[in-house]
Amino acid sequence: MGLLDFFKTSDIYEDVYRLYHYQEDVFRLVYYKKRQKGFEKVAKKPVSDGYNLYDLSDYKYDIPQLKETNQKEIERVSLSRTKRNIKEICLCNDFKYFVTLTINSKNADRFSLQECQDNLKRLIHNYSMRFRRKKIKFHYILITEKHKNGAFHFHGLFSDLLDTDIYINEYGYISSHFFDEQLGFCSFSKIKDILKCANYITKYITKECIKNEHNQIYMCSRGLLRAEVYDLPARNLVKDFTITNNFWTYSNDFCKIKDFHYNDLNDNDKLFLFTNYSQL
Repeated sequence: MGLLDFFKTSDIYEDVYRLYHYQEDVFRLVYYKKRQKGFEKVAKKPVSDGYNLYDLSDYKYDIPQLKETNQKEIERVSLSRTKRNIKEICLCNDFKYFVTLTINSKNADRFSLQECQDNLKRLIHNYSMRFRRKKIKFHYILITEKHKNGAFHFHGLFSDLLDTDIYINEYGYISSHFFDEQLGFCSFSKIKDILKCANYITKYITKECIKNEHNQIYMCSRGLLRAEVYDLPARNLVKDFTITNNFWTYSNDFCKIKDFHYNDLNDNDKLFLFTNYSQL
């Protein structure tokens, strides 16, 4: 009998439910198991009838394989954190337009990531100064993508556009004289559902996504709002909140996630969430 046979799983791990409040009625509920203090992972020794967690004698570590596994895990965690940050920025701030920006070769080298990003940052700074003169804050978040031919373009969100600058282009999209003339073809569409828009953007954040020389995947304004985070009582949540097998938006071996609008919940769940949330 192993040492852990004296303990129940609930003694070693605790259920954690974390609530992220983004803006207005947009929320995220995250579930994961947190290992209690005092219980640490130990290496496993292969034996004929499975794994013995406690007999480490004659165990041979495959150092290169461990390093490779650790590096992959670091990359996975980093990418997951980036996706979470991007989604949080999208949902916590008042964005009005989904943006597509391309580069005209007369304005910058479309195949140079550094030149494309530097040129775009300069233009956004100049554009935001026009808002500042009107005492209006302009904010944005942008992700770089690559065409099949290797040229770069950008997708993201803008908080607003100048009324004197916008027009309807030949394809029926909202466009900007400023960015058309100084950058390249651009189009803007008003955001109807910010949650769907955020999901669309983060969907393309993969290990193959574009990173600049600073290892940055996205560009954004300074001082953007972030989520308010609360730990909800696990026992009450399991008992009183409607969590079914198909409840979760996403799940893997590490966590389960539910993104939702408050108004999409049933009356009992609204009452529970409002009661617990208002007490925190």
